Amino acid sequence: MELLTQLGLGSAVGLDQLAVHCAALRAAHGCGATLWKGPHLLAALQLAVGTRGWPAHLATAALLKVAKDPTTRSPMRVAEAGPWWDEAAADMSASQLTEVDVEALEERLQALGGGRVAVQMQARAELQREDLPLTRTTVFQRACEILDRQAAS
Repeated sequence: MELLTQLGLGSAVGLDQLAVHCAALRAAHGCGATLWKGPHLLAALQLAVGTRGWPAHLATAALLKVAKDPTTRSPMRVAEAGPWWDEAAADMSASQLTEVDVEALEERLQALGGGRVAVQMQARAELQREDLPLTRTTVFQRACEILDRQAAS
């Protein structure tokens, strides 16, 4: 459970959603998804982060990049050195959010009370449709963008 929190997935539900997203990416690229179930993803992420020492905050994004690769058969490939780590790091640095920024986004969502769940679900759905990583930060960012769009209309 600690690893899931480090990865920004929060719980087994987050892992299941990641598995669904990986399977969708695999299907979109004409690849099989048999090995891309929750337990396999967890094992791959444990190897990548827990054993090999890859950064946890980049692991989900790297895994999604590996899932899109038609030459990849197994999520275990994420534990190896490859361009997916550089690409995930580049994507992350592009956002330039600090932990303080992320906490501010979370506080804004907490102020919604019961409406927070619906906005975060919409954010997750949009990110999945756009093939973007589902992490705590990306969901919070998108949820706040949704709130801004609603306020502007």
